[in-house]
Amino acid sequence: GFVLIKCKCFFFQHQLIALAETSTEDAKVSYLKNLMVNYLSSDAAVREHMEGAIGTVLKFSAEDKKKIEKSKKSSSVEAWLGF
Repeated sequence: GFVLIKCKCFFFQHQLIALAETSTEDAKVSYLKNLMVNYLSSDAAVREHMEGAIGTVLKFSAEDKKKIEKSKKSSSVEAWLGF
C-alpha cells in the first residue's frame, strides 16, 4: 500500500541524487531508462509519487510544474470524456 509507494519513491529519489553526483553519462542514461520503464509500468499512485521525486531531483521550475499539471488535468478531462 501507501508505505510501499513511499519506500519506492524514496529509493528512486536517493538513486537519482547519487547518480547526478557521481555517474558517467552512460550510467545516467541507463538509470534513466530503467526509471522510465518502472514509471511507465507502475500504477497511478506510484507514478504520482515518482513524479514528485523526479521533479525535485531534476529541479523542475515552477513553470515546469505548472505546465505538467495543466497537461495532466487536460488529459484527465479528455479521458473522462472519452477523447
